Amino acid sequence: MYIKNCWYTVAWNYELEDEGLFKTSVLNEPMVIYRSADGGYAALEDRCCHRGAPLSKARREGDDLRCMYHGLKFNPSGRCVEIPGQPKIPDNTCVRSYPVVEKHSWIWVWMGDPAKADVALIPRAMALDTPGFKSRSGFIEYDTDYQEVNDNLLDFSHLAYVHPTSFGASEDWAYTRPKIERLDRGLRVSRYVRNQDPAFGDKDTGKLDLWSSYDYQVPGVMLLHSHALLAGSADINNDGLPTSRKRQASSPNTVAKPSRHWQMGAAATPFQSSCRTSLTMSGWMSSGKVHAKHSMRTARLSRRSTKSNSELRTAR
Repeated sequence: MYIKNCWYTVAWNYELEDEGLFKTSVLNEPMVIYRSADGGYAALEDRCCHRGAPLSKARREGDDLRCMYHGLKFNPSGRCVEIPGQPKIPDNTCVRSYPVVEKHSWIWVWMGDPAKADVALIPRAMALDTPGFKSRSGFIEYDTDYQEVNDNLLDFSHLAYVHPTSFGASEDWAYTRPKIERLDRGLRVSRYVRNQDPAFGDKDTGKLDLWSSYDYQVPGVMLLHSHALLAGSADINNDGLPTSRKRQASSPNTVAKPSRHWQMGAAATPFQSSCRTSLTMSGWMSSGKVHAKHSMRTARLSRRSTKSNSELRTAR
């Protein structure tokens, strides 16, 4: 079962060429996406309604797509506007179209009721071209059910055992319980991990208090904010939100098919900042696997216990 009335990421904006056709699958629904002449986008079902030929193999004629099997031509709304040799076009000769927008360097599609497609529901993230940042982006494909990835991102206790070298995480991540808050469309998970060795930046920085807070929003978008502060800062801030510059990360997850899941994310380093990282991850589901794109923005440091899975599912 999938959540339909929400936005799913399908690509980075740079993945769509001006005249190209981008083939993908979201929630086991094949689709083709392309840029229109006015700078917008069109997303159509990747299946001609006549004989099922893929429209990702179509020929572009302006903003229209001509099926290369029997020549039916469809406009960006999915409506058939020409049938070779047949002047009358039946009203039901059409393919499904999806609301599609570009925001935060990602292409997003709405999989549910088009009348409910509110752009304001797209989680706020930092784009790859955010001023003052050097950014890099990536893509991960998981051969697993998308719910396993949601479970992974909702429980950071695994950092101590999966990422002791890649993230420099100690076992304190597993023993420090986070604060979990309900949001309108997800959860917020936050915690301080005290008195940690610096994983990034200068080794002579000294011990650090690490603040991590992320929003996990439907259908699987993680917006992470993190701070690395001098030891003792957690007590000074009364375990509350730090006031220094921060790092942010995002990661949307999208199901393409029942067993395939993609995740997208990006990373960027701010120019002349004290301590700020942004990670944005998003993905889509396809064939049960996970597809994800991610972005991460990181900055060098300036000198100067978790809930059980059952508790997390209950909170969800």
